[in-house]
Amino acid sequence: TMALHIFRLKDNTLQKVIAAHERPISAICWCPEDPQLLASCSIGMRMAIWDIENEEEKTALKVSEVPTMMDWAFGLEKIAVATSNGSINFWDYKANKTTRVFSVAEKSCKVLR
Repeated sequence: TMALHIFRLKDNTLQKVIAAHERPISAICWCPEDPQLLASCSIGMRMAIWDIENEEEKTALKVSEVPTMMDWAFGLEKIAVATSNGSINFWDYKANKTTRVFSVAEKSCKVLR
């Protein structure tokens, strides 16, 4: 199991370890409106939102493409997700569904990190 390790930046101490995914975690992002929420995704084609305070999974979604990057869409209850095949999707985590925004051919785009 792959875990989320939450550190306190002030003194670099480990605060929490949350067992999150069965495959390596490909991205995480903090909610800009609620510091207790964290989203993560893995190469196991699973995305989840975590309540850090209570150390529990709030919601999760199994997807058909490997998510490689994600970020909260500010002011919306959605998360933008980039996938390994060049698609950009919105994850509406309240309705627990994704909508494809656009896609590029897999060979025509490389993700640089």
